[in-house]
Amino acid sequence: MFNERFSPPATTKQIRAKCQYHKTPGAKRGIPFGHRRSVNTITSRHKATGSEKVSLDGYTKVKTENGRWVGKHVLIWEGQNGKIPDGHRVIFADSDKNNFALDNLLLVSNAEAAVMNILRLRSTDPDITRLGHAVAKMRIAANRAIKEKYRAQPVSTSLKTREPNKNKKRGASGEDTHVQA
Repeated sequence: MFNERFSPPATTKQIRAKCQYHKTPGAKRGIPFGHRRSVNTITSRHKATGSEKVSLDGYTKVKTENGRWVGKHVLIWEGQNGKIPDGHRVIFADSDKNNFALDNLLLVSNAEAAVMNILRLRSTDPDITRLGHAVAKMRIAANRAIKEKYRAQPVSTSLKTREPNKNKKRGASGEDTHVQA
């Protein structure tokens, strides 16, 4: 089909090499997800401050004054509530990356987000996600309490060696018999 429309004829390997050279989406197959570059990589450096783009993982990013691309949901949260504390992130309550309503954005710690991901406590229903956030907080608090309990217990540094019982004597058949003094 390609060779009928274009000349000179090209092999599949040559077409793939051209796609990779020109950074077309067809060349992205076979590359692990974390190693892909954004489709807008070349032109994104020249976009104006305030421009938006959608990353390959579906998040809308906005170009800031310092030239960095920041998630739109992060900018909306920080505009209403101030800077996001270290060790925290903003997630979408309904898992829709295009719903930027302030009541849909949740501030969670990285530990809470990890528990929510491991236990699959996120949902497309915002109320269930908020409930999952509360469950994650309780699990983390319970784990901390258990750790503190065991840290508070004194650890014995000396190992008690068991002394052999002097009152025991082995019989002819190999069983223990008590000797009365």
